[in-house]
Amino acid sequence: MATSPSHKLGQLLGNMLESIFIPLLQGVADRHNMYLDVVGQPREGRKGKKITWADSYGSTHDLDIVFEYGGSSTQLGRPVAFIESAWRRYTKHSKNKAQEIQGAILPIADKYYIECPFKGAILAGEFTEPSLKQLANCGFHVLYIPYIKIVSAFSQSGIDMSFDESTSEVLLSQKVSAIENISQEQLLTIKRIIIDSNRDSISTFINVLEGKISKSLKKLIITPLYGNNYEFNSLNDAKDFITSYNTQNSATGYLAFNNFLIYVVYMNDDHIKAEFSSSIAAINFLNAVII
Repeated sequence: MATSPSHKLGQLLGNMLESIFIPLLQGVADRHNMYLDVVGQPREGRKGKKITWADSYGSTHDLDIVFEYGGSSTQLGRPVAFIESAWRRYTKHSKNKAQEIQGAILPIADKYYIECPFKGAILAGEFTEPSLKQLANCGFHVLYIPYIKIVSAFSQSGIDMSFDESTSEVLLSQKVSAIENISQEQLLTIKRIIIDSNRDSISTFINVLEGKISKSLKKLIITPLYGNNYEFNSLNDAKDFITSYNTQNSATGYLAFNNFLIYVVYMNDDHIKAEFSSSIAAINFLNAVII
């Protein structure tokens, strides 16, 4: 089936924006000694060009960009950042796209919660404020490049890429041809203008990403918990026990060890709480969360 000019134009714009941001993200990965996996790029460590991760229930999700600690071209690492990217020309599609992004990333982020992963979205075109707020409310950091700024960047290079639902297919085809035949000099100019006109937003996104994936330890609190188990058949009996319990008694000789309570705090204020009933499990946990 032939691709419509409107769809083709969207693909070209999406590819151009990807060529702007992937090098920026690769720079972040290089500075932090991480592997950057990007959809569409071949990798020996996975099949095909898709990036697919499974959630806790065994369902698989296709992702756009993943930062991995300890990853390589042949081996999957620990995922510490998930980023989805999208171009939308019309706001009527933005709500669905926001929900699609949430559905792809949130189940995977929940599975790898001990990594405190960065959840991000790089969006361009037309997205409504409610759709952007929806992502933010779910813990996403959003880099949004408005449609008008993209149009302006092309306009300053002598190309009118503006279009809407009333634009004829003939005119859309002409715009597609203009972008496909753009000179390297024009392309570099357009990219520079987009970066310059969105510099603050881009810098904020990159800074938050770097802060999130920097797992510098701030403090580590370990509390060995001792105590006998008591069972109650009523809420009042349980409350009476707590009220009368001697919390000042520090003797542990006759109390059974229960577990280690571990509280990890990073310099970026991410934190993880976990409990383990064996020293081996506790050590394995610390090896997994301390980079």
